[in-house]
Amino acid sequence: MGKVFISFLGSSLYGKCTYQYGEFKSTETRFVQQATIEWIMQEAEWAKEDKAFILVTGGNEGSKVQNWDNTSDTRMQRNPQTCKNEAISYPRLEKVISDMNLPFKTKPVLIADGKDEKEIWEIFKEIVKLIEDRDELYLDLTHGFRYLPMLLLVLGNYLKLLKKVQVKHISYGNYEARDKANNAPFVNLLPFSALQDWTMAAKSFVKYGKVEELREQLSVNRFKEEYRNESEEVNAAYGIDFKLKKLSAAITFNKLDTIREGIDMTKEMNALSQEHEILPEPFFPLIKEVEDKVSTFKQGTLENVFAATNWCIRHEMYQNAYSILLEGVISIILDSLSIPYKENKEVTPQLLAEDYRQIVTYVANFKTPKKDKGGNPINKDIDQCLKGFSFKSQGKEFEIKDAIRKVWGSMDEDLCKSISSLSTMRNAYMHAGTGTNPLGPDNKIKTSIEESYKSLYKKLYREKGDESC
Repeated sequence: MGKVFISFLGSSLYGKCTYQYGEFKSTETRFVQQATIEWIMQEAEWAKEDKAFILVTGGNEGSKVQNWDNTSDTRMQRNPQTCKNEAISYPRLEKVISDMNLPFKTKPVLIADGKDEKEIWEIFKEIVKLIEDRDELYLDLTHGFRYLPMLLLVLGNYLKLLKKVQVKHISYGNYEARDKANNAPFVNLLPFSALQDWTMAAKSFVKYGKVEELREQLSVNRFKEEYRNESEEVNAAYGIDFKLKKLSAAITFNKLDTIREGIDMTKEMNALSQEHEILPEPFFPLIKEVEDKVSTFKQGTLENVFAATNWCIRHEMYQNAYSILLEGVISIILDSLSIPYKENKEVTPQLLAEDYRQIVTYVANFKTPKKDKGGNPINKDIDQCLKGFSFKSQGKEFEIKDAIRKVWGSMDEDLCKSISSLSTMRNAYMHAGTGTNPLGPDNKIKTSIEESYKSLYKKLYREKGDESC
């Protein structure tokens, strides 16, 4: 693990200039590699174990002979006035680098010309061999021939996964854009690498519900490193990171209270969206995708149970979907009756919350229409229901029966049937199909939760005039 500088060296005869980026200004040089090394050594501390690789081509006309090997300190240049080739002072890059007295070694690496697909893959493999696990890459694309800058960008992404590297710097020295004082601008290309990271992170979040990669992009340290900014937008990124982590964890670990809280990132999203100096324009559609992903969650409502269930279904988190939906629906029904749906140490309820929750599934199962062996409907009334319930709240028979009556009156047979079906399937799933109700084919697990989600939402919200979710 260390810092690695990689640069392509061309074979052209290069003119002198100074390179600039922000407040940085290089010494006058023919070689952008010298200027880039000066720049990156201002950005970070380089040590003996760090490395620099200059990628060169072979042959008499290749860059190794023409611009690297310190076998001559002159080179022929055509004089426009005499129309003759004349020798000019031209120390090669090997000599220039040596005179810099760098703390790390710089090594030329011979690569193929890249004239066909086979040679392109040879270049790719050669560069991969130079990189060790968790290296930090500093890339100069100035003299990359045609497709080579694209190759290095792709290679950076490849190595992020394969060797866990970090791309810390990508730049291009724009010699052709020199001003009257012979200063050439450096172009910072690191945001293009960052855009690739954001694209993959946003895809992982939107398509798979995985928040880890997105949180890495939003982390405060990375935001400051890549965008060199410590403004309010960095705080906004931290806020989004915190809220996404909290919501994702609530769904993963079935935390109903946190799911009920919901998520609102409006303030943070607005802060990011209004500051185009922090993120280039292409980043904002990705941020909008993230915002849309969580837009179905409201604030302070148990209706979020359905947004969380839908999230789980879309990302094949079926175990979470069954648990969140069943326990959420029980809570919604009790809450609608002003009955406590969870234990509260600060309040002494008439019954244990556990009993109240069992009453809902008990009534749902009891009231669900059934038939005898002859196919005739079995009539069950509330009196029968009141006689069959066993409870943990000792000495509370009156309160139990009162709660049963309230729940019975709030749930019609269709709602009871949906809850009973969901409860049966959830229990079969949680017990790995080892009970009296087998799981059946895999697609049944998926279709069953989808049907329960749709039917229960319709019964509890849409039939009351709420068309959201």
